[in-house]
Amino acid sequence: MKNIVSYLIILFFRCAFWFRYKIEVQGLDEIQKKFPDTGVLFLANHGTVFLDPTMVAVKVWSKFPIRPLI
Repeated sequence: MKNIVSYLIILFFRCAFWFRYKIEVQGLDEIQKKFPDTGVLFLANHGTVFLDPTMVAVKVWSKFPIRPLI
């Protein structure tokens, strides 16, 4: 049940961001090859409260298990 809810939330945000922004992620495969068994800290390039961290999480969710920190 948790996976279904997570998938629906991510799908909603992807659709919402698709209408407004063009988001391009580069180098995600290199990070996955360089750090296969260790944790990776993803940081947004702007310190907004909601938008930029959510965009980063939505784009890398499929390849990395995301645990948001506040």
